[in-house]
Amino acid sequence: MATIVRPTDRKYFSHCLTLLPGEYQSFDNNRMTLALFGLGGLDLLRAVDDFVTDQDKIDWIEWIYAQQASTSLGAVTAGFRGGPFDGVSYSSEKRNLSKFEHDNGHVANTYAALISLLILRDNLSRVNRDEIVRSLRDLQQPDGSFVPYVGSSEADMRFVFCACVISYILNDWSGVDIPRVQKFIRASLTYEGAFAQSPLQEAHGGSTYTAVAAMALAGVLEDTISPGEKTKLLEWLMWRQDGGFHGRPNKPADTCYSFWVGASIAILGHYDLVAFDANDEFLETTHSRWGGYSKHPEGYPDVLHSYMGLAGLSLSGIHNDIQPVDPMVNASVDTVKFMKTKSVWWRDASDS
Repeated sequence: MATIVRPTDRKYFSHCLTLLPGEYQSFDNNRMTLALFGLGGLDLLRAVDDFVTDQDKIDWIEWIYAQQASTSLGAVTAGFRGGPFDGVSYSSEKRNLSKFEHDNGHVANTYAALISLLILRDNLSRVNRDEIVRSLRDLQQPDGSFVPYVGSSEADMRFVFCACVISYILNDWSGVDIPRVQKFIRASLTYEGAFAQSPLQEAHGGSTYTAVAAMALAGVLEDTISPGEKTKLLEWLMWRQDGGFHGRPNKPADTCYSFWVGASIAILGHYDLVAFDANDEFLETTHSRWGGYSKHPEGYPDVLHSYMGLAGLSLSGIHNDIQPVDPMVNASVDTVKFMKTKSVWWRDASDS
């Protein structure tokens, strides 16, 4: 078993949870997602308990629940917002959302919040599952895609994945019309054999992952694409490796696609075809002496690519200092195990 992680990586993710460079100011409305990458990185490194104190865990959990938007309190879309950027008082108990018309949950931040709570070993008992599931019904479009919140003009594969993984975590699929999802995914299958963000667009490593993971989570992968299409998809994915992985033909290798493309191959059951050593060697060139990973060689690290780099490395199962990632959920296997045994939505269902 190879050792590849350095002490600076653990410190990097710890710093990202307390202080980020000024360049991240433009991401203030997605603080929840940034928190996920920081917590997720420590989780993959089995370092949450080493760098997040018990009190900090409580504080993080309370902060996350403070971002829960409720339709009963005036939100149009239930779920979790990206942060308290729009003026709502910081409180996990008082969530009066009447101040702003657009103060709503967002499907991507809801996914990030649920995974973060599980990493912190919260049992999700305060998650308003019924409201979130009802909101998912409102977010699904006639073509089967999803928008992130009511009134948004964005509708693509990213939010299909988020809706499916939220349903999986909450153990309730009644908010998703799965046949419509299958129809949208098939409509986004390109002549190249992989998936685009939406119909009539170019196939892409990221959108292919979200399509493949969504089908797998819903249990309809084999029903949605034929064996021949699966083979062509696998071939397209394998052509994305040229040392590291890239997301589209004629693009340079990029750290994050070690996960996006690698996880798609893993879900299809063929990660043994990947050249592990070549991917490791590429990621070594994007690793920063300060800890973390950059997008391209010799760049500065950022928290997204740092997390995705670790997640990509974990898929091979050969690194004893990185715990395996569940490729469908994009969370550590320990966190997914906690979800299935300790979260109220899975535990209570198994007890009944």
